[in-house]
Amino acid sequence: MKEPFQPVPKHCWQSPELAQSCATASGFPWNQEDAAGAKPGCYTPAMTLKSAALFALVGMILLTVVLALGFIRDISAFTSGAIAANAMLVSLIHLLASLSVTVFLYVFHKAQS
Repeated sequence: MKEPFQPVPKHCWQSPELAQSCATASGFPWNQEDAAGAKPGCYTPAMTLKSAALFALVGMILLTVVLALGFIRDISAFTSGAIAANAMLVSLIHLLASLSVTVFLYVFHKAQS
């Protein structure tokens, strides 16, 4: 009967040699697959930092568009006297915060190589 998979400590992923020594020290044979089919020395992230930044940027752009449309709606409602200035100010603050995070994510995405 196979022994259950013992996870290798995170500090072991710093180099392949260290991962191999940690895996064999923890009783997990090197290059043996676990139940999910993963090998301890073959760790590859599914998403890079650049693609994660792009994913976040796309989401923030969509949110900024929604907040901009809400702000335009609030300006229209304010001019017709339907809402108070305080509600329009809150909408403006949300829009400016969203714009600043969008610009940050754009610059962060461009800085990744």
